[in-house]
This record gives sequence, C-alpha cells and structure tokens, in this order.
Amino acid sequence: AKELFNAYAQDYKWYCLAMAVLLFVVQKIYNCFKSMSETKGRMTGYVPNWYKTTQAVCYALFSAILGTQQMLQAKCLSELLRMTASGSNQMLNPFTYGVIFVYIIATVFWLFRMNEALQRYDGLFIIPVLQVFWLVFTIVSGGIYFQEFHHFSQTQMIGFISGVLVVFLGVYLLMPSESEDELHHIMANNDERDSDLFPEIDVEIHEDFNGGNSRRRHSSDPDIPPGLPPLGEGIPSSPSK
Repeated sequence: AKELFNAYAQDYKWYCLAMAVLLFVVQKIYNCFKSMSETKGRMTGYVPNWYKTTQAVCYALFSAILGTQQMLQAKCLSELLRMTASGSNQMLNPFTYGVIFVYIIATVFWLFRMNEALQRYDGLFIIPVLQVFWLVFTIVSGGIYFQEFHHFSQTQMIGFISGVLVVFLGVYLLMPSESEDELHHIMANNDERDSDLFPEIDVEIHEDFNGGNSRRRHSSDPDIPPGLPPLGEGIPSSPSK
C-alpha cells in the first residue's frame, strides 16, 4: 500500500496537474459553444453542426478524464486485495478505503455522464467518442501511475501512438457531415411552409345507417349546404319481407 500511495507523489502528480488544467479549458470551451449555439438558434433558428459536435467532444473529454479514475482505482484495489490474500492485511490501512471511495465516486460519475450523453447527443456518434477517450485516458493514466511507459521501447511507443491516432481517425469519420445537417434543416423548413400553405381541412363522415355504407363530405364544400343531415336520416327503411 505504501508503494501505491507514493506513486501519487512521483510522475502521476504532474499528470493530475495537467488534467486539472485540461478540465478547466475543456469546460470553458464547452460553455462558450453552448452559449453560441443558444444565441445563434434564437437569431436564425439554425445551429451549425460543428457547434454541436464541439460540444459533444468536450462533454465526452471531460467525462472520460474523470471517469477513467474508475479503472485506475480498480487496479489499485486488486493489488491491495492480492497483498491481503498473500498475508499482508491491507484492510486496516486507510488508503484502502480511500481507493474504494474514489472508485465508487468515479463509477457513479461515469455512468451518469454516459446516460446524460445519450439524452443530449446522437448515440451513434457520442458512444464511440466516449469509449475512445475512456480507453485512451485509461491507458495513459495507468501507464504513468504504474510507470509502465518507462519500459516501452522506441518501437512500442511508435506503435502505441499510431494505434491511438487510428482510433481518433475512426471517430472523426463517424462525425456527421455539415451537408447532412443542412439538408435536415431545409427539409424541416419545407415541412413548416407546406403546413402553412395547406392547412388541414375538417372532414365530416356521414354514415348511411340503412345500407351500412359511408361517405365523406368536406365541411367547406360550397355545394353542400351547412347542417345537411347524414345520409339516410329521415328516410324510412324498406319493410322487411
């Protein structure tokens, strides 16, 4: 447990400081684009697609930076349990309960942000973005905390960076295009204009109770005087033989 605790005082403290600055910047960018989207939506009724995409990416990035603490604490907890099973009881160490507490908070936070993301953004786009950021920051935070990158060769580091770039490229290709968003906006405007030009006409349905047939009559038809009774009303039925 002492080694795990001391790991925070080594390279990982600089990682935490860098992530704190990144969280502040990402949240500022998110708030800025959110305000711009609301203003542009009120003025023009249309929000550019890249506004919404930037908000989604910032939302996913903020969520993943904090949510990946779940995996880091889970690995620390597994190490503590392994020490306990080997005879060195760690259940009396306050650090163990601190790890459990952070693990629970990070798990709840990550699940909450994922559910919120599905309500705010397109699931086909936001889920891969969340998973990519979660995977990247899980690997980076674990590699720095457990000093796994110290044992990487130059070839392994190039392969790792190349793999991360390929994953980001795949997410970029999943991003909705601006032309599709404009097409949806144009179609929505056409639907609104058509509904204004061709209002729905009230239709009265009259049934012929004698023959069991039915017909439709427009209430605005000038050839049919208002108040016309339904077909068959007032006409005596033929006597049954």
